[in-house]
Amino acid sequence: MKIKKIIDRLAENWLAKVISFALAIVLVQLYKGSLLEKKYFYAPLVIENSGDLVPAVNIPRLVKISVWGDSTVIAPIREEHITAYMDLSLITNPGEYRIPIQAKLKGLASDVTDFEVEVEPSDIKLTLEESLSKRVNVRLNLGGVPAENYEVYERDVDPSTVEIKGPRSAVSQVEEMLTNSIQIDNRKTGFSGYVEVFASNPLVSVAGTSRIAYSVKIREIVSVQTYGGINLFFDNLDAKFEAVSDISAGNLTVRGAKSVIASWVPPANVLRVNCGNITKPGIYSLPVQAVIPGKLSLIDANPKNIQFEVREKSSE
Repeated sequence: MKIKKIIDRLAENWLAKVISFALAIVLVQLYKGSLLEKKYFYAPLVIENSGDLVPAVNIPRLVKISVWGDSTVIAPIREEHITAYMDLSLITNPGEYRIPIQAKLKGLASDVTDFEVEVEPSDIKLTLEESLSKRVNVRLNLGGVPAENYEVYERDVDPSTVEIKGPRSAVSQVEEMLTNSIQIDNRKTGFSGYVEVFASNPLVSVAGTSRIAYSVKIREIVSVQTYGGINLFFDNLDAKFEAVSDISAGNLTVRGAKSVIASWVPPANVLRVNCGNITKPGIYSLPVQAVIPGKLSLIDANPKNIQFEVREKSSE
């Protein structure tokens, strides 16, 4: 009888009781939810790989980490406490794979259990290829131009080659590596330093250090100029004599800084015949000397020698 009364009481207004019970459960869950917190941060994606295959497509550098749990529990958790990684070590055949991204807890996060961690994206589709390495030349990358009338006449890097590695399809296309740009705008003198080798394809990397030494040599632009129709100058000829020759003019070619040549005008005595030892009229053959300033260098001068007649000046 007592059992029947208990059953009757439970059955009385049963719908309202069921609704009340369901509402109580919802309220409890809402209360618990109000105590939970979700925080986000971004972490570097680490590739763990002890095999011979490497990714042949670009991989996101960062992934999104979500941490969900009691606010007091997850408050001290920071980016450095969680590592996102993909493990490629067990894959032995080239091809396309979907690789899961996993979270690894460290530090104080490894001692806490009452929270959840999610990684976005949860996996990545990768193409894996055999790894290839080879040695290529390095070329110094110069940006800008030197000062006016100056030029780069030599550039060096040390070492002149580096070893690169990466997926076979990418490495096989690389013939040389450039450095980061070195600016030479308005420079008049050479300089040296250190620079990083630049990998234009992120799938290709330099094995070992990518920092190399360089030197740049700069000088004034060297120009070559020929001057013609230059009268010969008979130097130290006694005033009572005069020189008569079938060759009255010569030419010379000089080399020097472009700015120096642009401003130089050959003087009247630039092609000189020294007549200091002539004491009487006659036929003479003497060398022609080109006299130029020290900032220029002589390439050629003509004539080399000249035959001429020395006469006494007629008195009028």
